Amino acid sequence: MFANIYKTRLLCSVRSVDVLVWTWIFPFMLATLFHFAFANLDTAGTFQPIQTAVINNEAYGADGTFRTVLETLSADGADQMLDLTVVNSEQEADELLRGGEIAGYITPGKDLKLTVRESGVEQSILQNLLDTYGQRASAIGDIIARNPGAAANLLQAGQDSYTQSPADGGQERSSAVSYFFALIGMVCLYACFQGLTTVTNIQANLSRLGARVSLAPVSKIKLIVYDSLGGLTVHYISCALVALYICLLTEIDLLHDFPLILVVCLAGSLVGYALGTAVGAIGRMKENMKSGILIVVSITLSFMAGMMIEGINYLIQKQAPILGWINPAARVADALYRLYYYNTYGLYLLDLAILITMAAVLFLISAILLRRRKYESI
Repeated sequence: MFANIYKTRLLCSVRSVDVLVWTWIFPFMLATLFHFAFANLDTAGTFQPIQTAVINNEAYGADGTFRTVLETLSADGADQMLDLTVVNSEQEADELLRGGEIAGYITPGKDLKLTVRESGVEQSILQNLLDTYGQRASAIGDIIARNPGAAANLLQAGQDSYTQSPADGGQERSSAVSYFFALIGMVCLYACFQGLTTVTNIQANLSRLGARVSLAPVSKIKLIVYDSLGGLTVHYISCALVALYICLLTEIDLLHDFPLILVVCLAGSLVGYALGTAVGAIGRMKENMKSGILIVVSITLSFMAGMMIEGINYLIQKQAPILGWINPAARVADALYRLYYYNTYGLYLLDLAILITMAAVLFLISAILLRRRKYESI
């Protein structure tokens, strides 16, 4: 009996247009759209070295301190601030400026002069650099003379660092991953449609199949369990493939932890399935009405997990933490964050435990609502 019910549910789920669209086509399309939409999201605001020229005149040759500063700030590396070009005349510098090849050029002398064609962020940075150097040059001249390599550190004096490198083995901060992790959370919640189908198919007042099932001399518990395994299998495969597709399509390096991702997807899918059974067990509304409720709930929870607006999940966690903790999509996304950024698994296991608890509670509610339900007529 198990094999027959399980196989039948697998075939019905695979052939269902709704399942095909919502749990197979739509997530893959959305993941692809996110990839192209957010491909340059992390690099869009990245600081690029400022194209700058300096005139190699007599004052520049005589000012070793200033040359050291510019060479330090234009040295290759993560802290490079300038892309410096040394020219021999003001005419050559003007040609580069008119051609848009540099943001401005510096004319060394008793007072440092900056020449630009327009105002902007880069020009303001260059002017601030020259002002800072002029203000501090007299005070720190003796120090730089003894230790030229200290120039960059002295220019940065008083500036604090408010960033911290990720834990060993973690990844660099990315704005795009939040959308993909929330998308996986949404796909997990879409198991609710499979759960709704299972409950609808055993209620005599909601479907013809339910009427036949109610008359069958078979344990209803067994029917629900066997049918649920079939529906959950189809959904879990689609969820796992979406997660794999995201890892392969994007630069989100989670393949080394992919078995743990599969565990998260399973726990999230269980919550989604249980949500569908709970809603399906409520009242005598038609299946289409309950499907509408599940769509609204799934989209709302996904929005709160950060699928539409980056950082909304952190805002909710700060302002209304209880809403964040009981949001299964947010728990799935948070568990994936733990795997992506950190090597420790304590909080990952906490998210997993919360998801399993949610599933258990929702299944219990479904069982209470369906317990000993009888019909005067069919």
